[in-house]
Amino acid sequence: MRKRFGRPSPALAISLIALFVAMGGTSYGLARNSIDSREIKNNDVRSSDIRNNDVRSKDVRNGSLLSKDFKAGQLPAGPRGATGPGGATGATGLTGATGLTGAPGLSGLQKVTGNSATNSVSPKAATATCPAGKKVVGSGADLGDDYTNGNFPNIYTEVAVAQTEPSDNLQSVQSFAHEITGTLGEWRVEAYAVCATVN
Repeated sequence: MRKRFGRPSPALAISLIALFVAMGGTSYGLARNSIDSREIKNNDVRSSDIRNNDVRSKDVRNGSLLSKDFKAGQLPAGPRGATGPGGATGATGLTGATGLTGAPGLSGLQKVTGNSATNSVSPKAATATCPAGKKVVGSGADLGDDYTNGNFPNIYTEVAVAQTEPSDNLQSVQSFAHEITGTLGEWRVEAYAVCATVN
């Protein structure tokens, strides 16, 4: 007569499973390329985890890199941009210090004449005096257009102007003339002064 075995108890079943695990060990097989982003913890992949020269252009999203991601001098310079609009006018500077006073100027120029008597007396003198407030800035003398007994340029052959000078205070000019050879002809000397207001 065949002996029948009863159903194993739960304790026996657990013991058998533990025995099989202990004898066979544990092993896990992962299919190639079976790890995806769900199995990688955020910010956990480092440079040492990536093989050198293994990241390619197709692995980088187009338009995602910034200029700071490249070493200095690696990116070519772009074309020169258009000239920008002019800046605003700066503030007016401070007024400089007053300069030195310039040299005195002249105004109110005029010619003043003085004549001697017209006769044959020698020598003669004539005086030209500037109006009040004006000074002599130029001088000269003439023997008068009414006495010429020679030809140009020596139209005066017997009479000559000896001296013409301004006074010390520059208020007048005095001219002196005399006969070189005696003559009975009548003549005169004319003094003239160029006068001006000196500011």
